Amino acid sequence: MQKRHGLKIASGLVMGSSMMLMTLLPAASAMAATAPAVTGVTLSKESGTVAVGNHISFTATATQSGSGTTMYQFWYQGVKGNWHATNWQSSSTFNLPVALQNGSYEVVAFAKDKGQTTPVNSEGTNSNQFVNVGSSVQVTGPSTTNVAPGTTLNYTASAKNLTNPVYQAWYYYPNNPSGKQWVASGNYQSSPNFSLITSAPGNYQVVIFAKDLNAPQDNQFAVTKTSTPTVYGQAASVKLSAKSSSLVADGQATDTITATVADSNGNTVANYNGTVTIQGQSTGTDSNHGYAPYVKTSAGAYLEGGTVNTANSTESFNVKNGVATITVVAPSNVSSTSDTISAQWTDPNGNTHTANTTLTYATAQATAFKLKP
Repeated sequence: MQKRHGLKIASGLVMGSSMMLMTLLPAASAMAATAPAVTGVTLSKESGTVAVGNHISFTATATQSGSGTTMYQFWYQGVKGNWHATNWQSSSTFNLPVALQNGSYEVVAFAKDKGQTTPVNSEGTNSNQFVNVGSSVQVTGPSTTNVAPGTTLNYTASAKNLTNPVYQAWYYYPNNPSGKQWVASGNYQSSPNFSLITSAPGNYQVVIFAKDLNAPQDNQFAVTKTSTPTVYGQAASVKLSAKSSSLVADGQATDTITATVADSNGNTVANYNGTVTIQGQSTGTDSNHGYAPYVKTSAGAYLEGGTVNTANSTESFNVKNGVATITVVAPSNVSSTSDTISAQWTDPNGNTHTANTTLTYATAQATAFKLKP
């Protein structure tokens, strides 16, 4: 009996000692937390010049918990889409083993502690960079960038030297009633086709991005192309501009004056058709010059290309797609003088607008001479 009692005591002592020992040991989770491990890694941008034939390098930086040894593995995807990998190494530097070619490269750095056994395909600590060599995007769109409100503008992008390119468009809306001027087409997409539906008059922008399929969903590694369509408003004014403001007074030199019907923002109203009128000094007929009848300016220049009204010495010129062209033939036998060409135009509301431009004329001056045998 005593013996059995003693066994019970001994047994109790052993059990008590074991419990005390367990209380002195750290918990299993605490031991795992202090085990050396890599908790993160970053990869630098390429070091070196990105150009065909050059070599570049990268440096990885790992965040390590505990006093372990960090190991690195690097993967890269070449321009043909093939992936290549290094062995695990202690060096944090990776030299791309091939000379650069036109195309896009992706470089990925993995890191782990030497004691970690997590397979690379499930390792959460990795970071990547992209390199574009000769990469670009071209955009085809409307033949004109000056359009009426409500016009749908269609664009098609085409990327060059990118692996599996995807595209995104951003649209700038001037005077947008919602107040949001920059609007994205959505996430990057494989389709290169985009459409902008214009609304209020003003200057728009269409920016199309193209990037490698695996690159981040932003413009960090993207190439871009910008289009700047203009939406015109109601016809509101007329402008005159001369190709040259000075002519030789020889009776033969010509100049071209352009009359442009514009909206309140100064943009050409490309769907406007009508007339502008130039006020002259007199009219007449001159078959020797080929303009019969003609309108003559106060300085003696001839205007041609329009319809003459002899009753009030005016000449009307047709405006087509917002633009009219007036030809001025310089006067002859005059000393230095000038002309103020004045155009009148009536807007759709019945209001009359005037625009002016000034031309100067001077007799020809000898600047050189030649001797002939």
